[in-house]
Amino acid sequence: KLVECHRRLSHVCSVRSADRSSPSEGEGQRFESSTEHKMKLTTDQIGLVGELAVTKNLTENGWYVYRSVGGQPIADLLAMKDGQISRVQVKTIEKPNKSGVVCVKLYASTSGEVYTTKDIDVIAIHVISLNRTAYLSLTEHQNTNAISLRLTETKNKQIKGTRFFADFE
Repeated sequence: KLVECHRRLSHVCSVRSADRSSPSEGEGQRFESSTEHKMKLTTDQIGLVGELAVTKNLTENGWYVYRSVGGQPIADLLAMKDGQISRVQVKTIEKPNKSGVVCVKLYASTSGEVYTTKDIDVIAIHVISLNRTAYLSLTEHQNTNAISLRLTETKNKQIKGTRFFADFE
């Protein structure tokens, strides 16, 4: 049954692919190419993109990564390496602001509760448009409800007190 289902699905996909690539004469293009059309991602999709990017990055660096499923998990991911377990909360944004700053809130969007070291060890901040991720220890960023990291230097060249994204990658 599974093989038959696969054959039917393959046939449907090939027919749809043919429809997409060669419209009938006199008929306009029915589908836009992926480069011409960008779909607006939902909040859940943005979060998923970030979680998958962080999972890929951690896995490539020798971590075993487990994703939370169902309900309202405390952490998005559990990462294990060399006997160490880290509870990772992933915050994802599509792009930095116009000033080249990445800002994320350090509280759960569903409950409004600020993250604490009781529940989270690491905050992973993923920027989709740059495909870059910064990792911050929550221990070092307690008692705050937001983090801002600069991607570029400040206009006045201030360094002291400025946190740069690259320092946490």
